[in-house]
Amino acid sequence: MYTKETIAHTKLEDHIEYKDGWKTVCVAACLSYIGIPKSRYKYTESDKNGWEWENTLKKNGFKVRSKESMLGVLPEVTTLSELRGRIKRNKRYNENDKFLVLCTHKNEKDDMHIVLVNGKGEKVIDTDPGGRWKVYNIKKVDKIIF
Repeated sequence: MYTKETIAHTKLEDHIEYKDGWKTVCVAACLSYIGIPKSRYKYTESDKNGWEWENTLKKNGFKVRSKESMLGVLPEVTTLSELRGRIKRNKRYNENDKFLVLCTHKNEKDDMHIVLVNGKGEKVIDTDPGGRWKVYNIKKVDKIIF
């Protein structure tokens, strides 16, 4: 079931493929929720950089930090449900914290997906809510305040 945030922030009906990159539905929805409209970037992933979305966040005033080791993530072993439980139990985080969770189907690294989870362990943005995902990486996103 889609969250109301997913419905409100899904701005692409399908992936947009360019000659040397892509703008994907799941990343575009997460970036929209964070406050970056799709007009502010061309790619979420490119032939040169599969993590282009991370550069987009940094260029728009966000810092992006890995939280794999802090949350005990074993890439491609930890499930999204397990990770959400760990975030929920961690007293350091609250509903204002944002985590971008890069997921993959077991044994299918080419089929990647990004889900935005808040600091209470709740899925906020998920454009494929029925998928069974293994966590590949997790990044905490914070707005840099000048």
